[in-house]
Amino acid sequence: MNRLALALLSGAALLVTGAVASAGPVPADPAGTLIPRDKIFGNPSRSGGQISPDGKHVSWLAPVDGVMNVWVAPIGTLGAAKAVTKEAKRGLQSYFWAPDGAHIIYLQDAGGNENFRVHSVDIATLKDTALTKAGDKVRAQIQGVSKLRPDVVLIGLNDRNPQFFDLYEVNYKTGESKLVMENPGYGGWVTDNQLKPRFAFQQVPGGGSKYFRLGADGKWAEVLTVANEDFFTTAPIGFNKDGTTLYWVDSRGRDKAALVKMDAASLKTDVIAGSDKADI
Repeated sequence: MNRLALALLSGAALLVTGAVASAGPVPADPAGTLIPRDKIFGNPSRSGGQISPDGKHVSWLAPVDGVMNVWVAPIGTLGAAKAVTKEAKRGLQSYFWAPDGAHIIYLQDAGGNENFRVHSVDIATLKDTALTKAGDKVRAQIQGVSKLRPDVVLIGLNDRNPQFFDLYEVNYKTGESKLVMENPGYGGWVTDNQLKPRFAFQQVPGGGSKYFRLGADGKWAEVLTVANEDFFTTAPIGFNKDGTTLYWVDSRGRDKAALVKMDAASLKTDVIAGSDKADI
């Protein structure tokens, strides 16, 4: 850069700096044109609407005394809505219907530390049942629910080892739980509609992941690898009803991610749908 250009740039910078300095403080907003903060950061009036599995009720999240809770109303009678949860400190963010259409299952972050606990509530009696242990260092995550196993929810808990989530079947009506499988060191599970673990995965150093399949002998065997470049665009979606086919979004060996079905026994894959213009 020559000296003349440098001098011109320096002068322009001084002019801009002087203009900003002389502008003074930002004036108030007498016309009230600024968006109120609570419109951006406050609770919504309603969110997370869902319909019960039997089609008889509708549910949503809405405040009770400023705290988000789950509300339920009969279909077509929203005026009869009632709050079925009683969270008074930290608002609820996640819930879903149990398969029986009579219970709501929700996650509670009691301490604000994301060590979630799982509860169920009977929408008729409002009886609330804790499905996981209370503990400052215990975190729960929902692995799945299924119409084929209508009385239980599959929950992951890191109560034995804080790094890994063991699988438990929990009766959401009684709170009774049963250990399904201890986690030998996997980052996550892939379960079928019988809520049985079929595949597991773990991230590998340098990026990417490995997938393992549970054999009839009860042993895990590595079956496929996802390279680092495909990590964010390749993942299993779920099984078909009888558990013979596992559906994937898969970008391995192609430029764009496609919808793929995999035979759970032979591991043979077939593309169901895809595009050369965009990921599916």
